[in-house]
Amino acid sequence: MNRFIRLVDGLAAASLFFVAAFTLLAVAGRKFFGWSPPDYFDFARLALGIALFWGIGAACYGNRHILVDLVHELASPTWKRRIDLVATAILAVFMGVLAWVTGADVAKTMTATVRTTELRWLVWPFHAVAAAGLAAGFVLTCVRLVRLWRGTGLDT
Repeated sequence: MNRFIRLVDGLAAASLFFVAAFTLLAVAGRKFFGWSPPDYFDFARLALGIALFWGIGAACYGNRHILVDLVHELASPTWKRRIDLVATAILAVFMGVLAWVTGADVAKTMTATVRTTELRWLVWPFHAVAAAGLAAGFVLTCVRLVRLWRGTGLDT
């Protein structure tokens, strides 16, 4: 399971690196050569979506999202565990629904044959990779929920 968790983290980081590298290429090309890569905006947008969805998946398991909760901080360890269980269960439901809806959107994009502007590449494979990130996030959130329920350590 830890290998899967590292894979999710790595895919999120790699796609974010791709966004940064592609942006650097586009800016340098425009500044020094008067040239912009074809479909720069489309590819950067699609890669950013992939990075966000895989990053959400990684953050949900590792509990690395924004945490600002005075009640949780003041609670006893027993109540903290209960709050974490309820919050993770709610998060799992929302991640499942979001993964389902995004998967349905991928199917619609596939049948509509949406393409990029200049190179005319199909968009649905990028959407499918992003949706897989949400599905992985749902699985990891469920794993976190089970580990919280059992009281076992959350190894990240």
